[in-house]
Amino acid sequence: MNTFQKIRNLFLAATALILGAGTLTSCDDDNRLAFKLNGEWYGDFGMYFSGVDRRSGITVTWECMDTYMNFNSSIMYSSYGYCKQVDEYPYRTAGWYYDGYGNKRVWNEACPYKYIYHYVKWNIHDGLITFHYKGESEWDTSIYDYSLSNHHFTGYFSDTGAPFRLESINYGSEWWEPYSTSVYYDYYTRAASNDTEERADGFTLCKTEQGNTLVDNPEDPSIAVVLHEGVDPSSIDLSTMKIGNRYSMSNVTGGNK
Repeated sequence: MNTFQKIRNLFLAATALILGAGTLTSCDDDNRLAFKLNGEWYGDFGMYFSGVDRRSGITVTWECMDTYMNFNSSIMYSSYGYCKQVDEYPYRTAGWYYDGYGNKRVWNEACPYKYIYHYVKWNIHDGLITFHYKGESEWDTSIYDYSLSNHHFTGYFSDTGAPFRLESINYGSEWWEPYSTSVYYDYYTRAASNDTEERADGFTLCKTEQGNTLVDNPEDPSIAVVLHEGVDPSSIDLSTMKIGNRYSMSNVTGGNK
């Protein structure tokens, strides 16, 4: 082997080591972020839902007051996993709608939904955190310029720059079994297995310990909606419901364009 070939081989080997080290460093950083993200968080994630009121025909929007998120790595120390997201809507919170002149008006009727449950896949790659909502790809989003500590998780949605802020309930340095869809909704469908009712809007009414719950598919659900006590399920038509976040407010019928 001549001198040129030796130098060339040494150069290629050194380059491979440098690239490999960079890849490991990037993966290690992603894993460390995931390690911090694992656990329970609570706060403002900017969620909302809108739907057509069956009595008036008006599209009403309700903003979520608090969101609970429980992140869980698929494999110990991996940079991806699943999240149980629960949006809570207080009963007496007013909604809003747009009148015929485009003016925003307050809707004083009580909010019909108590909780909306989502099944989310998350991933961290080169520091970018992305969220994928099962069955509803239009909700997918990523975040940037975020701060993730043992106590706070804050940042901005990539599409609009809208902020969010979550606080840690249980710092997630520990790992536990990942969520699956069946486990995630088990406490709904188990209690409702013999007490369900299919509906015209495509959802199934399940009478559970949580209260009247509507799921899009009892066998493999992507969303579950728990009604407030006293709300008549027949008065609810989920076929008109839209769900999103601040980054997708333009998707709300009658909302900002």
